[in-house]
Amino acid sequence: MKFLMSLALLFTVHQFAFGQDGYIDVKKLPAPDCTGKQTMNTKFAKTSEANGVIVVVPDNPSEADKMEGMLQYYDQAGIKKESELTQEDYFKAIILLGVISDFKHWESFEIPINRMKDGFVFNNETYADKSDAIYYASENRCVYTGNSMTVIQALSGTMQYYDYMILRNGLLSEMFIHNEGPIDLDAIREANYDKQDLTYYNLFVDKKIKNLEISDSIIVDICQTMDLPLPTFKINAYCHHNPNATRLFSNFYPFAGCDVLADDMVFGTVQLEAIHVTGRNKGMISHETFHVLWEKLVSQDYGNQFFNEGIQTYYEFLKSPQKVSNAVKIQKKYPDYDILKMVTKGDSQSFWSGPGEGKNNMPISYDISGLVVKFMVENWGLDNFKRFFANPDKTEAIRTMCGVSPEQLVVNYKGWLQQFPDID
Repeated sequence: MKFLMSLALLFTVHQFAFGQDGYIDVKKLPAPDCTGKQTMNTKFAKTSEANGVIVVVPDNPSEADKMEGMLQYYDQAGIKKESELTQEDYFKAIILLGVISDFKHWESFEIPINRMKDGFVFNNETYADKSDAIYYASENRCVYTGNSMTVIQALSGTMQYYDYMILRNGLLSEMFIHNEGPIDLDAIREANYDKQDLTYYNLFVDKKIKNLEISDSIIVDICQTMDLPLPTFKINAYCHHNPNATRLFSNFYPFAGCDVLADDMVFGTVQLEAIHVTGRNKGMISHETFHVLWEKLVSQDYGNQFFNEGIQTYYEFLKSPQKVSNAVKIQKKYPDYDILKMVTKGDSQSFWSGPGEGKNNMPISYDISGLVVKFMVENWGLDNFKRFFANPDKTEAIRTMCGVSPEQLVVNYKGWLQQFPDID
């Protein structure tokens, strides 16, 4: 019944998006405002500037480690436990952050999300699964809540261009674009995708993609090669027919822009607890699968993109010696590449802003990061590298694992490169 109601709603709001076969053309759906105004968040920002802002967390939060990880991005001076609030605080702009059942006086925040015994209710819909969460913004409230910190964290890690976003059963369910109305992702998924339940994947394949064979062997090989346990969870993975659908379901707008994307554009990403790739690219599915497994079974990425991509490239090197040779050639072509900055900071902007090589003009940082990781693993072992990766302070981690300064590590790495012959 909900699906029929969702289709009716979509038809009313965006009736020209439907084809005769019921397939929904996502290119005809409204896109959010990507100019930085961020719709409702703009109003919240204005209120916070005028009245001040407080981040409010439960007194005894569930999954406290994940909460601590999220709070590092906020000004500690503006963080309060629920019991520390004064009457004056309720007139300020408040960011609510935490599992909804952990709050003791949820109703006092006066937002249209109602708490129930085992979850929450929003727009007369009940969300009781552990993987349900919601982001909601108004003029004086910005809310990240749900039934577990894992999915709350997923929502907080994406761009909030909407009045609200909902994850249901771990899948992006609905988004409301200011002045446009809701976009029902459940309805689009039902109309446009076939679902395949594998042992380790929940696979969603666009109905326009024929004869695509994706198997659990991808995950088994990664785990065996990288000495990881087989997952006790399933990975949500989408194979989209069109890049506009890839962008919609992944909320990848800040990187891909809000204009309609060309049909031949291809990209992949991990966003909102799911893999998203365009087309029939098994290599891209494997690439993004690696990131999900490494994050969940080893450690979450703490911001060093160089090592985050480097360990995945190292996995590819183990499968193809030719890729190692090509990477060495690229490294020697760019001897002045700032490796020291990348191993200590490795921010995304630096990683992506370097020169590109190859037919796809991929940043050389992919190949070079793979070589640095190969050097480190061969000298200190994979288990030690896993512990290194989990430490957000990479300068300290290098000294602890390698026994040298970052500067000396770079010197040793360049010496290690000399074992590889020059290739024309």
